[in-house]
Amino acid sequence: MENNDMNLVPQTGPVAGEPAKSKVDLFSGEHTTSLIVGVLFIIVFIGLIIYVSVKTSYVNLILNGFFSLLSLLGGFFAGSQINKK
Repeated sequence: MENNDMNLVPQTGPVAGEPAKSKVDLFSGEHTTSLIVGVLFIIVFIGLIIYVSVKTSYVNLILNGFFSLLSLLGGFFAGSQINKK
């Protein structure tokens, strides 16, 4: 038997343990999380502005929810930036 190891063709593609790139990752690179959090932050902020400008009497539960969502998104963004190299 002869050794045919020299005839092996190297395989190309994702490395084992590395997630496949999605279309969003191909578009935005490493900034996918930042874009998603930014869009959600803008949506919640616009919702808060609309709620404050339309309502005459405010429900504290809804205002607290809006501010909590804004704080959560800001904290998530800040926490996700710490782990980046």
